[in-house]
Amino acid sequence: MKKLTALIFLFWLGTSVSQQSAAQLAGSWGESTPLPEKLSNNAVASLQLGDSTYLFSMMGIDTSKIFSGITRHAYRLNLGTGQWQALPDVPGPQGRIAAAAVGFRGKIYLFGGYRVLATGGEITSERVDIYDPATGQWTTGQPIPTPVDDQVALVWRDSLIYLISGWSQSRNVKNVQVYNPALDSWQQATPIIGAGVFGHAGGIVGDSIVYADGVKVSGLQFVMNPKSYLGVIDPADPTSITWSELPPHPGPAKYRMAAGSWGS
Repeated sequence: MKKLTALIFLFWLGTSVSQQSAAQLAGSWGESTPLPEKLSNNAVASLQLGDSTYLFSMMGIDTSKIFSGITRHAYRLNLGTGQWQALPDVPGPQGRIAAAAVGFRGKIYLFGGYRVLATGGEITSERVDIYDPATGQWTTGQPIPTPVDDQVALVWRDSLIYLISGWSQSRNVKNVQVYNPALDSWQQATPIIGAGVFGHAGGIVGDSIVYADGVKVSGLQFVMNPKSYLGVIDPADPTSITWSELPPHPGPAKYRMAAGSWGS
């Protein structure tokens, strides 16, 4: 199997955490309430609802590390009270790993990932699942045009969601796919200029996207990709992105690290 052997996942609060909550945590680490079950390679997003900030965890794989341990379970953590709440299972025929999630305008948007078959085969998912905390229900969005897993998902100016690169069934893709939640529609943006990667990490500030590292295909091998890139979105045409390579970041390249942004 391609990726099931590397399942370390870091929680990070991401771009949706309120400035107040982030300020409370700035400069220090603390241990929060453990998940109701031990999981890795779950999709994580945060959302501000009223005066409370929530961390959502969806799907993932349990300690068995086999296909039957991939779950559709979903939870949310109230960061103020430290209490977890079980949510309705994510829709679909089977749980997924390596999905991406963002919090956007009071809802959680869950993109892609992959299913693992009993035979060891993997199927990249095109699913878009949307959870509305106000109703406690899941709905389904328009499928991702090119299914991806291990992609980067970023919210631009509280209007569009960008999926950057990722693995698609049998290959890495260089696609940048743009989802409009208001219209439930997709567009294609300027592809990345570097190698297609999976397991990279990125963030967005204003109109600037930065992503780094991940794994590329070299011949018949998967190898680390120690590269960082900047993409500047054209506000007049959000599908137009000017990409450039950045200087190397400190330290070695990483796989499935987490990233976020701070400030505006």
